[in-house]
Amino acid sequence: MPELGEVAAAPASKTISQAAEQGDSIANHLLNRAAHALGQAIGNAANLMNPDCFILGGGVTKSGSLFWEAIQSTAQKTVLPQIHYEILPAALGDDAPLWGAVMLAAEIL
Repeated sequence: MPELGEVAAAPASKTISQAAEQGDSIANHLLNRAAHALGQAIGNAANLMNPDCFILGGGVTKSGSLFWEAIQSTAQKTVLPQIHYEILPAALGDDAPLWGAVMLAAEIL
């Protein structure tokens, strides 16, 4: 147990996802809560903006099929029936910010 003033490192989303896929009930609960919150946010944003798609990047894209399915399901329950969109992982993965910086630098130079 950490002593007063020490902070334990939070586990990565990939670690939590792997534990959930192996049947860990706490990891499964954490994934479901996070997916539910993200799915609601996506559904609400879709209701407001009616986009064609949402692109998700970072650690969330490595959280496994359980997480993605829960996001999709919750978003679908939240969104109005006439709104249609896709939820996709970022094609560039974790390198997206780096490529954005490269493109910005190229425009400036």
